[in-house]
Amino acid sequence: MSEKSIMRLELLGARLLVVDDDLCIRRLLTSLFREHGAVVEAVSDGIEGLELALKEEFSIIILDVDLPYLSGGEMASRIRRLKPSSKLLALTALTDESRLRKLYQSGFDIVLQKTISESELVEIIGKCIGTDEKFLFQEAVKKHSPIIDRSGDQLPCLSG
Repeated sequence: MSEKSIMRLELLGARLLVVDDDLCIRRLLTSLFREHGAVVEAVSDGIEGLELALKEEFSIIILDVDLPYLSGGEMASRIRRLKPSSKLLALTALTDESRLRKLYQSGFDIVLQKTISESELVEIIGKCIGTDEKFLFQEAVKKHSPIIDRSGDQLPCLSG
């Protein structure tokens, strides 16, 4: 079995919700995660995303920050209040440190910039949803900087 076919199993069985108003990014993420074995639901605005997040169970919810009708931060805050065990990941173009810290305060577990590579994004999601035993090519993956959770601690799902 080739390394490429092994990599495509990283998210096998995971249910992901992608909420992004940019059609190109939504299609890219949906395609990427499906290639790696995930079942993906994708919507374009915060209200539709919130309804789906509260109605169904997802392994992780991936949100853009600047969404129409309901911001990613407000959506995260409401999900955290109503479904506290949800895993929430912000994927943002923001670079201002104070705005990034506010995202953690709104309820996100992880905040990543959209400049992250596809392989790193899949790896982080796989580890955070508990599928890291499928990372058979782990030694070949470069180390990325630690991801900090909303409490300021390194995420347990990324320690290793």
